[in-house]
Amino acid sequence: MRELNQRIVLDRLRRGGAATRPSLAKDTGLSKPTVGQALLDLEQDGLVRPAGRTSAGPGRSAVLYEADPAAGHVLGIDIGRGRLRLAVADLSGTWWPKWTNPTAVGRPARWSARCTTWQPAWSARPASHCPMWS
Repeated sequence: MRELNQRIVLDRLRRGGAATRPSLAKDTGLSKPTVGQALLDLEQDGLVRPAGRTSAGPGRSAVLYEADPAAGHVLGIDIGRGRLRLAVADLSGTWWPKWTNPTAVGRPARWSARCTTWQPAWSARPASHCPMWS
């Protein structure tokens, strides 16, 4: 049940954008304590992050939460007869620089060697530091 509540809250944040705990409870039909626990679990898992605070009305300001787009990435690979193309996007759909390299029959080592230099370390550094993007 706990995972289902987390999915409901995360889905609401992805579809509707940043929200406070009370608005998430209202939008999802979950109780405020259930939303609070789901947000705590999602934040510990790196899927949700605080996005600021509200300033409306008297009293304490509420914390806004949003889905963390850096929680994962999507890699698209197009291997064609004449070229190899790679594209990476985060979970919000923001694209990193795309890479295209011409290929030729009988020369697969040329681009496979460059792919090896890419590795998952790309996520820790800006795209300009990776030899594949140059």
